[in-house]
Amino acid sequence: MDWAGMLQASVNLDRDIRIKHNLNNSLEDRIQEAYISLDVELAEIANAAEWFKVWKTHRGKRDGDLSVRQTVLNEFVDATDFFLLLANLNQWNHLIVISDEELDKFKSDSRNLDLSLMYLNVKKMLYSAYAYNRSTDYVHAWHMFMKLGIQGLQYSPEEIQDSFFQKNQVNHQRQKNNY
Repeated sequence: MDWAGMLQASVNLDRDIRIKHNLNNSLEDRIQEAYISLDVELAEIANAAEWFKVWKTHRGKRDGDLSVRQTVLNEFVDATDFFLLLANLNQWNHLIVISDEELDKFKSDSRNLDLSLMYLNVKKMLYSAYAYNRSTDYVHAWHMFMKLGIQGLQYSPEEIQDSFFQKNQVNHQRQKNNY
């Protein structure tokens, strides 16, 4: 995956938004806002996929004409964007690289994941990363998140990367249209 390109796209979008809206928040505020935004995006993944709604016969929400799969993928890449932004804000850029071999392990692992447990553990590790400023907790959350997307939600790394860059373009266009 093009981790450097994805990171740069995330940082550029954040910079463009901050310039356009004349935002001069402190680094501490920006980090807090990024954690909150990531928390919301993670919830939107769960809300769109609805794996936890065991009482429903037909799970998954659609955004307009998009399939459930594409809707969830869009939410996943939104969360990916905030993971990358957090890495940059915390000067943890080097921690985002997950090797192709590791990604292949995620793909080839045939065990069924408990999506709810994975989701809660990602959030737990993120809260710990924030509360204690621990990069190790961020790395665990990041790897679990990618495993959730690749093994749990069955997206390929290529789908994630392609959708990430497409959504980044959409987000830039939204800013041009006063989103």
